[in-house]
Amino acid sequence: MTREPATTDLRGAAVWITAFASLGVVAVLAWALAVGLSRSRPVGDGRDPATYGFDLAGLRGEPGLATSGHPRDFLPSLDRPSTIAGAEVAEYNRTHRRRPVVSADRVVGVTIAGESRAYPLPLLESHEVVNDELGGVPIAVSFSPLADGAVVFRRDVGGRVREFALSGLLLDASHLLYDRPVPDLAEGGASPSLWSPLRGRAVSGPETDASLDLVAGVSLATWSDWLAAHPETTVAVGDEASRLRGRQINYARYLESPGVGRPVRGVARDEDAPKEPVLMLRDAGGAWRVLDLAALRRAADPGGWTEVSEPKARLMISRDARGYLLEDVEVVAVPCLRFAAEAAVMAPAMPAPGAAAITP
Repeated sequence: MTREPATTDLRGAAVWITAFASLGVVAVLAWALAVGLSRSRPVGDGRDPATYGFDLAGLRGEPGLATSGHPRDFLPSLDRPSTIAGAEVAEYNRTHRRRPVVSADRVVGVTIAGESRAYPLPLLESHEVVNDELGGVPIAVSFSPLADGAVVFRRDVGGRVREFALSGLLLDASHLLYDRPVPDLAEGGASPSLWSPLRGRAVSGPETDASLDLVAGVSLATWSDWLAAHPETTVAVGDEASRLRGRQINYARYLESPGVGRPVRGVARDEDAPKEPVLMLRDAGGAWRVLDLAALRRAADPGGWTEVSEPKARLMISRDARGYLLEDVEVVAVPCLRFAAEAAVMAPAMPAPGAAAITP
């Protein structure tokens, strides 16, 4: 007689437990669905440039247009990075597992209004573009690994300070950036412009052919050489995720191998793409010279220093000829691989026809 109510109670409890469990499962599924729906899908399928959401009218007929194989923003831009003093790097490295830069690392070195900063290549490889401010000037530091090309330019373009990000598209195996939408362009439904740092201009979109103001005096040197020349420098650092990603990315085998793996203007067969490191120097008239860094190294004095006459510049070339320290901060210099330099020089509007000189 006393067991029946107990059995009924147990059955009732089981029903309630099952109901609550079911509600819990439904809640978890609903949460998962909401999270999944809230996440924006990647833009760009890795194969067709038309899926990346950009106006490509300015790139019609471009033989070097391709995708990187990744969607838009597959690497996040690094915006206003934290810094540490160069003089403190050795102690920082001694006390931290993740080292922002070591002596042999190449860095993109920039000096503006007496303020110097180094951007280590492992950091740049994990973002490919840094939106920063140096000497009171808003700048973008871009590095395209397939072209081994570093370009620093001002972010105040057309009266607006922009932030640049990775489009996921390539032009002559060099990355294209896009500017994050600004209100007056977005209101009309226009897509962002696509910018080629190596060509120094917008190549498609609402601002096609608008120029980028390249920063002069950029070096691509080892950290030890840059620090010796600029003891007051700071170093840009990322978070732990970007540091870890940067140390996992390594283009050494690519740089030593034949071929690029992407179409390039003027290159009929991929394996014939010239990949020796060069330096593009812009003279006062806007013309570009393309100089072989290995040849400059061979002509250098025992300390690695050499001089060029037009534009006049004094450089210290690294032993492996993959970097240089530019002493004259008034000269616009762009380091990259030869195929990228020749493609940029051959491209329309960069520079004016007949203004370029290719030197062996």
